[in-house]
Amino acid sequence: MDGGFAMTKNQAIKWAGSAAKLASTLGITEGAVSQWGRNPPLLQQYRLNALSNGQLKVTEKQKTRQASA
Repeated sequence: MDGGFAMTKNQAIKWAGSAAKLASTLGITEGAVSQWGRNPPLLQQYRLNALSNGQLKVTEKQKTRQASA
């Protein structure tokens, strides 16, 4: 509908331009980004969703997992 995509670490890095730029944007280290699995941590997904004006979407699978925990 709005051209966004489900958020993966690779998509977040692509959006930022590099892992270093992504880390800088979030105020974290590049090492922290490298430790993410396939998807960024949920808190970082919400931050990136806001920073990207909705281009990066919070991954539904993670939202469901968090809601059921």
